[in-house]
Amino acid sequence: MNTIESKKTGLLICAARREGVHLIKIDETLLRVISAVPVFAGIGRLELIALLANASRVERSVDQAFFDEGDEGQTFFVFITGSAVIEKRTEAGWRGISDLRPGDTFGEMAIVDGGKRSARVRATSNAIALMFQKSDIDLSLEAAIVIYRNIARILSKRLRHYNEKL
Repeated sequence: MNTIESKKTGLLICAARREGVHLIKIDETLLRVISAVPVFAGIGRLELIALLANASRVERSVDQAFFDEGDEGQTFFVFITGSAVIEKRTEAGWRGISDLRPGDTFGEMAIVDGGKRSARVRATSNAIALMFQKSDIDLSLEAAIVIYRNIARILSKRLRHYNEKL
């Protein structure tokens, strides 16, 4: 059995060849965690594995940004460990909008509308997230339809939440 560690995600992939068939074993814990993330609800196991294989692991130390307000964005993230805050620039400085916890997603708006980042996401402790490229999502029409529909639901839920606060 050959073992390969994905340089992008650190995802452990083991492959064995038996009777002309390639068997693949992946990190089941990571797959289980990611499959529970709402943006991936309804995605098949094989499509999810393909997305994970192309994802990049992003690590940030305290006070480092995953991205800044105004940055170009063709990616979105799934928060894995640590803590982070979404912040918006105001005349008085940065204002916290929301705290992130494992399983939360961020950066989705940029892959939907192609616009610049509307806020900054900054680590408040050592943090890890998986970064997914829009181009990788768009490779599978079936997966893209489900993911974009789920993103629309997530963004609608957030908008309703903030409207209720007004």
